Amino acid sequence: MDTISQAQEKFNIFDTVPLGICVLQQDLIVLFWNSYLEEWTKIPREKILGNEITKHYPHFQQAQYITRLHQIFQGGPPTIFSSQLHKHIIPAPLALGKLRIQHTTVTSVPALDGEGFYALFSIQDVTDVTYQIQEYRNLRDAALEAVRIKSQFLANMSHEIRTPMNGVLGMAELILKTNLAPQQHEFARIIYNSANHLLTIINDILDFSKLEAGEMHLQNQDFALNDCLQTVIDVLSSQAEVKGVKLTAAIDRQVPKQLQGDPVRLRQVLLNLVGNAIKFTDAGEVVVQIDSLRQERVEDKGNNLDCQFLVCLLFSVRDTGIGISLEGQKKLFQSFTQVDASTTREYGGTGLGLAICKQLVEMMGGEIGVESEPGKGSTFWFTAEFIQPMALLGEAERSEGAEGAEGEKLLITHHSAIATDKKLKILVAEDNLVNQQVIFNQLQILGHQADCAANGAQALEMLSKHQYDLVLMDCQMPVIDGYSATQELRRSEGSEHHTVVIALTANAMPADREQCLSAGMDDYISKPVSLDALQAVLQRWGGAKERVGGQNRAGEAEKAGEAGGENQIQSPKSKIDSLSTDSETPVNLRRLNEVMRGNQARQRRLLEIFIQNAKTELEDIKNAIAANDCLTLAQKAHRLKGSSANVGVSYIATIAAELELSAQQQNLSLAISLPSAIEIHLNKVITFVQTHFTE
Repeated sequence: MDTISQAQEKFNIFDTVPLGICVLQQDLIVLFWNSYLEEWTKIPREKILGNEITKHYPHFQQAQYITRLHQIFQGGPPTIFSSQLHKHIIPAPLALGKLRIQHTTVTSVPALDGEGFYALFSIQDVTDVTYQIQEYRNLRDAALEAVRIKSQFLANMSHEIRTPMNGVLGMAELILKTNLAPQQHEFARIIYNSANHLLTIINDILDFSKLEAGEMHLQNQDFALNDCLQTVIDVLSSQAEVKGVKLTAAIDRQVPKQLQGDPVRLRQVLLNLVGNAIKFTDAGEVVVQIDSLRQERVEDKGNNLDCQFLVCLLFSVRDTGIGISLEGQKKLFQSFTQVDASTTREYGGTGLGLAICKQLVEMMGGEIGVESEPGKGSTFWFTAEFIQPMALLGEAERSEGAEGAEGEKLLITHHSAIATDKKLKILVAEDNLVNQQVIFNQLQILGHQADCAANGAQALEMLSKHQYDLVLMDCQMPVIDGYSATQELRRSEGSEHHTVVIALTANAMPADREQCLSAGMDDYISKPVSLDALQAVLQRWGGAKERVGGQNRAGEAEKAGEAGGENQIQSPKSKIDSLSTDSETPVNLRRLNEVMRGNQARQRRLLEIFIQNAKTELEDIKNAIAANDCLTLAQKAHRLKGSSANVGVSYIATIAAELELSAQQQNLSLAISLPSAIEIHLNKVITFVQTHFTE
C-alpha cells in the first residue's frame, strides 16, 4: 500500500469533523485532504493528493510559512496562524465571492514510517463569528456615540434651561426683597417657589440621565461634615418653620469631622431625604442623625500620606409624618414611581429623587433603606464610605482617648443676614443682559459695588485699568470666553498679584469644575444663583488677600479663607464652623477649639506635631521646586494643604493649595516665591505656640 493510501486510512477519522484538515509531508506533498476542504476550496482530493501544495497555493513558499513549517517537521510545538494576521492560509471562497476567515493550527504528527513528522493543518471557519463580533462592535460604537450625543445634548440643555431660569428666579427673589402689597408679595412668592420647584425637576431629570448613561462621577475632596449638614439644615429650616415642624440634627462624637469624599453628592442625598421628611410631615419633628459604623486603617498610596482611615457612616432621617405601607416601601427606590397617584397630586415630585439617592449612595459604597408604618412616621437611612486622611490630626486626638460617644445636638434655624461686613468692588463679566441685571441688583442688596463687562475682552480691559476685589466671570461669552480671559489674566498678573475669579456659568456637568480650575479660576457658582449662594461665596473669598511682593495689598490684614484639601469648589462654610479670625493671629482659634474641645494641652500638642511635619514638608517642597519635580510638589503641597486646614492654619493651607495647582498645571514659575511665604508664616505659628500656651 502506497503512502497516500496509508494516509487516507490513518487520517480518515478527520474526514467528517467540522474543520478543514490537511496533512503535508516534509516536501510539502499533500497526503490528506478532508471533505470539508473539498467543499470549501472546490478542489477534489484526487486533484491535490500526491501533489505539492504550492501548485495550488504558491504562498506556501514564502519565508513566513517555510520557517514555521520547518519547526513542525522537526517535531516542534504547535503553531497558530491567527485569523487576525493570516485570514486565508488556504483560501476558500464563499457563495458571494468573499473568502472564509480562518483560524489555523498546525501540529506535528509522527510520519507513517516512524521517521520524522508530518504537518497536520486544522482550519476553523470563523467567518460568522468574526462578522458577528464586528457587528457587535459596530453596535457598541453606535451606542457609545448615542451616549456621547445624549451627554452633549444634556450639557447644552442644562445651559439653555438654566440661563432663563436664572432670570426668573433672580428677578423673583429681588422682587420679594422690595416693598410689595400683600397680594403682590403672594404672587411673587408663588412665582419664586414654582420656579424653584421647576429647577428641582430639571436637576432630577439631568442627574438621572447622567446616572443612566454612566456619566456621573464622584469627586474626591476634603470637606467638613459639620459644614455639609449645616448647609442642608440652612436650606430646609425655613420650609420646616412654615409647616411648624421642628428640625434638628445630631452628630455622634465618634464621627470624624474632616472627611474625604464628595460633599456635593452627600448633600444632595441629605437634601432629598430631609426635604421629603418635611414635605410629608404636618406636625412634630424631623431629626437627622449621623453615627459611625466602623473605621479601618488603610495605607494611602495615592496621596502619599502616612495613613488614612476608611470610615463608614450611618445617616438616618426620622420624621413623625404620614408613614408608608409595606407595599409602598417596595416601590420607593424605583425610577418614576411614588407610593400612589394621590401622593403626586398632593405633594408633587417626579418620582426620581429616591432613585437618584439610591444610585448615589451605592456609588459611595453604601446602601439605603426605610423603616416605616402608616400613621407612625418614617426613618430613612443610608450608609456611605469616606476616607479620613488624619495622620496628623488623628495622632493627637487618639493619644488623648475618646471623650465619649454622646451626640452633640445642632438645633439650627435659618439665618440670612443680607449685608456682609466688608464692602467689595466686584467686576461682573456676563454677556446676558438679564443675568447682568440679576447679579448687579443682588450685589447692591448685599452692599457691594459692581461694574459690568459684556465679554472677556472688556473684562480684561477693565481689569487693566481698575482694581477689583473679585471677578464674577461667566464662562461662555463672545469675543473672549471666561476660560481664556482668566488664563490671560493669570499670565498678565504674574506671581506677585492674584485677583480672585469666581466662575459663573449655567453649565452643571461634572467636567465643568475641572475646566474652571484648570483655567485658573478660584471657585465655581452654578446658575441660577440664589442670593444666599452668592453671599456665601463672597464671604468666603471677599477676605482673600492679594500678594504684592509678599505684602498684603493696600496694607489690608490677612484674611485668607480655609483651604481644606481639594475643596476650592465646595459649599459655603457654615455658621457652626466659621473660620474667620483675628488678622494678627496665625492660627484660627475657633477652628482649633472646635477640633480639640478647648483643651489647651491637646491644642499645643497638635500644633507641635503640625509644626514638625510642616518643616519636613516645606523642605521637600523646596527640593521639588529646585528639581522641577511637579509630581512630588503636588503630593507634598496636597499633604501640607490638608494638615494646615485641619489645625486652622488657614494661610498656609491657601498657599499650599496654590502650590498644588501650579504643580498640577506644570507651571512652576508661579510657585518659586511661595515657600518663603509659608516659612514666614510658619515662624509666626511657632511664636504663637510658644507665647499662647503655658506648660
